Formats: sequence, structure tokens, C-alpha cells
Amino acid sequence: MSNNYDSSDLGTAAFLVVKGLQLLGATPDAEGRRYLFRFVDPHSQGQALAMAYQSGEAVPARDIVAAEKNLKSVLYSVKGNGTYNGNKSNDRNKSSNSLQ
Repeated sequence: MSNNYDSSDLGTAAFLVVKGLQLLGATPDAEGRRYLFRFVDPHSQGQALAMAYQSGEAVPARDIVAAEKNLKSVLYSVKGNGTYNGNKSNDRNKSSNSLQ
């Protein structure tokens, strides 16, 4: 059974991507004002990583900017299609630059 971790915060989601969690999908909330990013979290580390982000753990700026850019592209895709299913390849969790 696969565990998932959800976040509606873009910064946290980008940090999770940089740390290697695979984006499973993104969906708007019922009001369409916020979006929920869902990650595959096989080792149940999502919560700990989110806390590390909130505590200011450093990651390379280039990586976080690239991850945020890709996540914003996902959000634009969701706006056009209503959902994003990122589970097309198992390689996505290896690079913060390959969410599409």
C-alpha cells in the first residue's frame, strides 16, 4: 500500500519536490481557490519534510525556483483541465525539473 502526503502550500510542495517526493497529482478545492498537491510518500516522510521546510532547512535556491516554476505549470494545467495526474513515469521523483 502506498502512502500519500498532501499540501496546499506552493513553497512546501516545491520543497518536497526538491527533497525527492514524486508529485502524484494536483486538484482544486471545492471552491476552486486553492489547490492540493498530492505526493507519493512511501516512507511517510512528508510531514517531517514539511516541518523541515517550515523550520527553514536550506536547499539550493536554483532547485526550489525550478520546482516552483514546474508546480506553477501544473497549476495552469489544472485550471485548464480540472486535475493533473503526474503519475506518468517513475523517474519524476529523481529530478525537480521533470514534473511535466
